[in-house]
Amino acid sequence: MKVISPYIRTIVENNDTFTLDDALRYVRQRVPNASTSTVIWNLHYLAEKGELQRVRRGVYAKKNDKKKFSIVPEKSILKKAKIIAKKLPYTRYCVWNVAILQDYACHQFVSNYDVLEVEKEALDAAVEILSDINPWSIH
Repeated sequence: MKVISPYIRTIVENNDTFTLDDALRYVRQRVPNASTSTVIWNLHYLAEKGELQRVRRGVYAKKNDKKKFSIVPEKSILKKAKIIAKKLPYTRYCVWNVAILQDYACHQFVSNYDVLEVEKEALDAAVEILSDINPWSIH
């Protein structure tokens, strides 16, 4: 039996997404006696190595090299979030820093700001709480 992994790699390189049936059809045109389990095993092997992504059952895609968006909060943000949570326990809020957008922005930010988003009713109280901590940090 011929090795079918080069044919599987060709499918991956030439298609953004493909199904198991597409892979079977392509491989069997070149290796008529290729078994379904062999093709499935090769797809599984490439997915385990990270060269291929399994989208859902029977559907595969090229490995996505896009940078995934993830946030690792800084200590200053966590400190402000804890203070707001303690002083305004029933208020919905979000604390983030503009630096997390640097990798995704066309123009780079000159300053590094922490942003606090609160409900409209709690805005004055949140400004007062944060101005007690650092009066120069409120804009």
